[in-house]
Amino acid sequence: MEKKSTKLFLGILLLSVWSIFGYRMYERKNKANITYPMANIPEHKATATEREAFALLLNYKDPFLAERSNRSRKTNTSVLPKPQAVTSKHNRKAKKVEKKKEVPFPKIEYKGNVKMVNGQQKAIVKMDNDIHHWRSGERKDDLLLERIFEDSIQMRFQDIVEVIVKAE
Repeated sequence: MEKKSTKLFLGILLLSVWSIFGYRMYERKNKANITYPMANIPEHKATATEREAFALLLNYKDPFLAERSNRSRKTNTSVLPKPQAVTSKHNRKAKKVEKKKEVPFPKIEYKGNVKMVNGQQKAIVKMDNDIHHWRSGERKDDLLLERIFEDSIQMRFQDIVEVIVKAE
């Protein structure tokens, strides 16, 4: 008796599963194209947000070129003049305008990089006939090592960013 009731139960279960499957296939095949109404969005919510600005790192190794070009770019810095108090003509002439001296980018050679046990990378840089080991983000004087790549490093000096290729 148990075997008959088990077979009957499994037969009904099998028939119900196949009927659900068949009904869904039939429904999908004979489904009409239903269009849904568009939601009305108020205009004050539909205004576009301000776009973010960012700089692209365009100095990557191009697989189609044999030589690699070195580009340096200045970062976008907008400095607004400070409002000056109204003074007499004599005081304005007395003030001397000091011009900032342009200091050339220091001579740096990238020799390679070392990967530490903890996963950090250090760049081996030759500057002023001295060998330095710098981490990414480390600053010495006005020089900042921004990024370390396998074949180059990205350095910032004052407001100039330059990519230095590995010396061979």
